[in-house]
Amino acid sequence: MFRVGMKVACIDNPSRILKKNDVYTVQQIFSLDGKTGLCFVESNYPKPFDAAYFRPAVERPTSISFAHEILRKATKRMNA
Repeated sequence: MFRVGMKVACIDNPSRILKKNDVYTVQQIFSLDGKTGLCFVESNYPKPFDAAYFRPAVERPTSISFAHEILRKATKRMNA
């Protein structure tokens, strides 16, 4: 489910080190006693965080199509 380089969002605050809803980049993945642990590029905390507190981050491409539509309509009215 997780891979190195993947962006993940914190869904719960496992510690005071990471913040809920912030996005982090997976640097290392560990497996210990049947649990998955994650270390992040953005944190220099020496121990992995429990993967249960994270989900893959959804990256949505930015769309400015609405702005193009407004501009098109405004230009059409000016030329009329």
